[in-house]
Amino acid sequence: MSKYRHTDDDADDFDMNDDGEDLFDAWEDEMVIQKTKEVKEYFSSNPNYVYEKSLGNGANGIAWLCSRAGGAGPQTQKFVMKRAMDEEADAGLETEIQTLELLTGSPHNLQMVTLADLLGSKDFPSGPTLITEYLPNGTLGRLLERLNKRGSTVPNRLLWRVFLCLIKACIALAHPPQWPGNDKLPPEVWPAGTDPTAHICHSDLHIENVVFGELDGSEHDLVPILKVIDFGCADRYDLKDEQQKKEYESLKIDHTNVFSMGCCKTFAGALFEKGSSQITNPKLDSDLAVLVARCLSDEVATQPNLRNMAIGTATAIRVRTEAHYVGRPEETDESIRQLLKAVMFDAETKEVKPATEEAKPETEEAKPESEEVNPASDTVMADSEQGDGLGKSK
Repeated sequence: MSKYRHTDDDADDFDMNDDGEDLFDAWEDEMVIQKTKEVKEYFSSNPNYVYEKSLGNGANGIAWLCSRAGGAGPQTQKFVMKRAMDEEADAGLETEIQTLELLTGSPHNLQMVTLADLLGSKDFPSGPTLITEYLPNGTLGRLLERLNKRGSTVPNRLLWRVFLCLIKACIALAHPPQWPGNDKLPPEVWPAGTDPTAHICHSDLHIENVVFGELDGSEHDLVPILKVIDFGCADRYDLKDEQQKKEYESLKIDHTNVFSMGCCKTFAGALFEKGSSQITNPKLDSDLAVLVARCLSDEVATQPNLRNMAIGTATAIRVRTEAHYVGRPEETDESIRQLLKAVMFDAETKEVKPATEEAKPETEEAKPESEEVNPASDTVMADSEQGDGLGKSK
């Protein structure tokens, strides 16, 4: 989708750029106000749901954070509602809905939420509507921005986990869980000796279109799960159809997704000196650097296989515990938890300060004000977006 911008709950104020010019033209302003008013009016008359705030909008859609009524605290079910800007944008939203239907059951891709009593209401505004889970911990882009502001080294053990999330999301694009014939395949696992029967090309995968969800007690006990959002530009290919298969092969779709995944990893900085095999960042795990560099190769034959990458990355996570990185205190479980607490979990109420200032006591005059959160990475929404992570397109 095109770049999202934040709108306030009343939909009457808009962000301005450095020159003081409106970021939206008059038509977009009018549509945002009109669509937000429709949604707020509907929710004000529906006792079962609560309108919370606008998450942002782009050329093709507007997203709002909502919740079920009657709950409070962490058990309250929050969800994201997304609607097209106008009838011409309906096609893109329909594409996203259809794509997410095929990806139902893929943990590392945005998941839709079924609220039949909401969408089935005769009073609900007409037109396609996407309802998705809410991802509360912001985009990968926001995390990297905060780490950079803080001057923190990104732990390798965090990078490996983020990379595995992206790999699994891409595997699901090659083996969509709900594609006919895939119902007996485990989600996000590439069966040995098999070729995909279908493929989804995301077409817009970058660091603002991947969003962090929650921690869980298993695979994501140290770093929250990372999910791909914003499938409005996605293309789907039925590889049993000869014509679509030829188009798929000519465009090298697998190459496209793997390359995009590598682009998401460039947050590690320039991996190598130009014309040299010397890793620029001496703290970056050399195996991870080489793997990412291969993903960025413009030669398909050089790119790693998704199945092998998943196996190798999972192995790296298992064996590269904190004991593997001797003399690297930033790689311990506790250091990573404290880092994420500072730049992700607590960052909405506390200023993200340089790491060298963390231990300094605050004077009465120096108490930080609440941080102004970048809406595009804060809620993630998305296209579903979630969190507030409204997906941005480059």
